[in-house]
Amino acid sequence: MRGSRAALGLASILLVASCAEGPEGEGARLLVASGFTDQVFVLDPESGAVLDSVAIRGRPFARDEPHGIAVAPEGDRWYLTLAHGEPELQVFERPGHRLIGALRLPMGGAARIGLTPDGRIAFVPDYGRSAGDEPGEVARIRTRTLEITHQVRVCPAPHDARVDPTGELVLVACAFGSEVVLLSAVDLSELGRVSIGEGMMPMPMNVAWSPDGRRAWVTLMGGDRVVEIDREGTLVQSVDAGPQPTSILATPDGRRLLVTNRQGRSLAIFRLPGLELEREVAMGDAPHPQGIAIDPTGRHAWVSYEGEVGGMGGVVAIEIDSGEVLWRTPVGAFVLGVAWAPALP
Repeated sequence: MRGSRAALGLASILLVASCAEGPEGEGARLLVASGFTDQVFVLDPESGAVLDSVAIRGRPFARDEPHGIAVAPEGDRWYLTLAHGEPELQVFERPGHRLIGALRLPMGGAARIGLTPDGRIAFVPDYGRSAGDEPGEVARIRTRTLEITHQVRVCPAPHDARVDPTGELVLVACAFGSEVVLLSAVDLSELGRVSIGEGMMPMPMNVAWSPDGRRAWVTLMGGDRVVEIDREGTLVQSVDAGPQPTSILATPDGRRLLVTNRQGRSLAIFRLPGLELEREVAMGDAPHPQGIAIDPTGRHAWVSYEGEVGGMGGVVAIEIDSGEVLWRTPVGAFVLGVAWAPALP
């Protein structure tokens, strides 16, 4: 384990953001990361209207690829990883979507962001450093001070480090391996490893926990499957998903599990418990579905899609009960992370 590192502190640089503050605060928002345009788009979750765009501070004349987005429980802050070049964890405040802090990450690349239930700690995996058998790392970061408290080598190409609802465990998906790793959320000590998937490259990509923290699910992007494990690290079951399953998220009531199939251009909706496929929502006009966000009611989901090479990406809104596509908004290019942010008073 590496020692504690000093944070870069809160940045004084402000980004241009047109969402003005006002006495009425700000309504619920969707935050959408556009990897090839170095922007985060701000959308109205109900209509899909683009309300704002935030230009990301990065390297001049280079593509930094905004990747993961996570929103603080109170909704007053959101966090963003820059994946390329000199990876960063950036902090923005609402209303206004202003940059208030940035931490340079001692990593080769940064992927998704896992937050503890209280929002005080973030976990960021190093997806970019792994080469061959070299293990990547996971960093544990205090969100208010931007201090790295712990950083440990875990496995080849960790892509997602997701905290369970109790705030005790972190489950890491190892994309260039065939396992997931259970870590302590307190000090990143290793608690167990679970071999999952068959074949040369199952590619465990992303993780979702059940609302009660008793189960977790992992997408195998190279194996076209979803696997379920318990919090002790026992493999429970494995089911077919679709071509290249990527993101995964359970509804707040724990009754459904949503999975994006990147190559299949679809959203698979499974019933819980049991992982029985309820329906598959076709997204033919939304190439390469990627991220998922769900509102607290569990009624609506929003799926980001990367888009074709040279084309636009965007977001699709879906009613979960019926599978109806409510709207589609093209924005950006190589669109990755998407997050729902609550209304602010």
